[in-house]
Amino acid sequence: MDEEKMPIDEVLREELLRHLIRTGYLPFHYGGNPEQFYRALERFHRDQGLEALYSDRQWITLKALNVLRSLPDNIRN
Repeated sequence: MDEEKMPIDEVLREELLRHLIRTGYLPFHYGGNPEQFYRALERFHRDQGLEALYSDRQWITLKALNVLRSLPDNIRN
């Protein structure tokens, strides 16, 4: 079930943005650049050993989402 993929819609994208900024994968003053968002999402997967789960920019697995939600603040800083 953790391998289940969820589409990254607008609501989920906003949640991902909050968590990526909170954990330091994106800067606090993120300007909305989609390429920067996807690079941060890729970096998160790589840093957490989840690169095998990252295959498409339009989807995220439940496992990766739960890991991101549970990371402490400013882990990248």
